[in-house]
Amino acid sequence: MVKYVHFVVLLLQLIVVVTNAATYPSSYQLNYQTSDLLGGKMNTAYFSCDLCYKAYYQNVTSISTLLSECTSGTEVFIGGAIVSTASTTINIGAFITTSQFTTLLNGYSTRAKNSYVQYNGLYWYCSNPSFGFSSTTIISQALVSGDTAAGSYKLSWIVDGTNNGGRVGAIGSLKGSSDYYQVAYQCYDRPTGQPTGQPTGQPTGIPTGQPTGQPTGQPTGHPSSRNTSQPTSKPSTMQPVALPKGPSTDSPTYTPTAAPSSSPASIMIITTIAGTGTSSYSGDNGEATSAALNYPWGVALDSSSIFSIYTYIVFFLFTFYMIRQRVHRRYVE
Repeated sequence: MVKYVHFVVLLLQLIVVVTNAATYPSSYQLNYQTSDLLGGKMNTAYFSCDLCYKAYYQNVTSISTLLSECTSGTEVFIGGAIVSTASTTINIGAFITTSQFTTLLNGYSTRAKNSYVQYNGLYWYCSNPSFGFSSTTIISQALVSGDTAAGSYKLSWIVDGTNNGGRVGAIGSLKGSSDYYQVAYQCYDRPTGQPTGQPTGQPTGIPTGQPTGQPTGQPTGHPSSRNTSQPTSKPSTMQPVALPKGPSTDSPTYTPTAAPSSSPASIMIITTIAGTGTSSYSGDNGEATSAALNYPWGVALDSSSIFSIYTYIVFFLFTFYMIRQRVHRRYVE
């Protein structure tokens, strides 16, 4: 009986591990740290994000750009930040599911002005000429500020594709402003307990002197590894940023343009065996390089030189099976 109870406890623990989902903060977020978006809370909230859009408020923002660049994740974080501190702090922002975000943007041309939809504890709006959220139902859409109704817990972007401006909290009239950024991050769910970073080194046993990491400047393929650093000097105008979504898929093999400094005479060849650089499940019975993987954690090679790539789901199912077999044997004995 004791062994049976022990088995049930182990089973419940495994179910909790497998089914824990991402937890995204509700309502507006003030002075939100970018480290929390880029993976700092991954092991407690089970999500991480990558920057998909950044532009000065003086730039023209369009609905089509946001739809094309920021709809591949699970949720979207929309915010406004002072340029000087944008790398570490978002002054005000909020999460919205990608599905809600897409629906909101697609209704831009047909939705009545000053109308709103309540998502995640806030009132979101998107109709000519602006897009944003408010902590209250009092919204007055207009050019320059996007929403001229009083209130500190609001965010607005002009998105008519012609004009620019908006507001960040209580700061409005940002037409022509290069002091504030419009920022958007797309976020992805992570399995419970996944490591805080992707492995970047070569397997053990490589020849002495061969580099063990990715060549400098090359993307690793995972969205959270994109380079989001900004130039030290601010240009008079800034074009919206759309960061790369992983290595080039033109060929499964690419070669760094320069040899690593530790071995100037060598050139490292990196070959893609499987995966597209996108976290998902697809490609059964097809080419391995056209298949999408969901957080691969191990590779095995059998006697026929056939590779097997294991994901977390396979790992959990295998662990559950082994636990069940072991407990069953003990119970029978």
